[in-house]
Amino acid sequence: MEKRESPEPSKSTTVNAPVSAFIGQETIMRKIELLIGQVRGSQYSFPHTLLIGDDGVGKRTLAHHIAHRLGVKITDTNASAIGRAGDLVSILTNLGQGDILLIADLHRMNKIVRECLHSSYSSLENWKIDFSIDETKPITFHLKHFTLIATAPEEAVIDKRLLQQFVCAYKIAPYSKGELRQIFLQELQRLSVTCETGIADAIAEACDGNPGNGVRLIRRAVSHLAKTPTTQLTASEVKEFLQLTLHDVQLATEPTADRRIADDVKREVWRRDKGKCVRCGNRENLEYDHIIPISKGGSNTVRNIELLCESCNRSKGDMI
Repeated sequence: MEKRESPEPSKSTTVNAPVSAFIGQETIMRKIELLIGQVRGSQYSFPHTLLIGDDGVGKRTLAHHIAHRLGVKITDTNASAIGRAGDLVSILTNLGQGDILLIADLHRMNKIVRECLHSSYSSLENWKIDFSIDETKPITFHLKHFTLIATAPEEAVIDKRLLQQFVCAYKIAPYSKGELRQIFLQELQRLSVTCETGIADAIAEACDGNPGNGVRLIRRAVSHLAKTPTTQLTASEVKEFLQLTLHDVQLATEPTADRRIADDVKREVWRRDKGKCVRCGNRENLEYDHIIPISKGGSNTVRNIELLCESCNRSKGDMI
């Protein structure tokens, strides 16, 4: 935990709105609540934290929940949106005391910005960052004591030097059907939608255990409901919606299950390919690519997976 100076008005422009209680992840939440209890009202700020898991499992929601519980502001951005070192400096210098900076998909941060973030580890440990304009003498910017919360699919894709700066690293665990049901009921309540008993269970069955997929299905179903004469979301309405959009639902859910690569396979591929694109040697924005696509009968084995940078993966196309 980092020492916090006397509270001052925050300069962050992104204010976290009140959020509902976070559902699931009981082990992680117990640890987070203990940390919140230790830092709230003290001279310390919440520790830098890495949240690990697939898209749609609630990493961003959890970050906003932490900010809400602490009563601080949160600046929410994506690593790929920070294109230059100057962009990062601008964000950091506008953070208030105790504020949270959420950087989603940290592994997609480009090399120049990443070097700026952990150069001499100063920005995350000594609360200052050096930045030069037109190769002149660097200017030192002193920062307020903020908290960095970042998200990534797994630890292996994060630069090791930057990974060391995170005091906490939490991997999002699979959700039970009961937890998914609570999440979807909460979303239906938020949308002020009345529904029959069992709707949340039906969505839980269709979302392949991913709460983000389920929430998207709910929002689409509610949008579909607005185009029908009915005023209540019924089991028949949901069934009809899933049938009408079967192809869309499959695109949203099945690839997540079919393409999910085991962590041990990813580690072996990363070791074999030496952490770089097998085509161009780039070490930035790497992705795990199926040599033979899943749709063509490919498997999730080490032999069928390789590391490609985002550019090479996009240009490769599905030529098989």
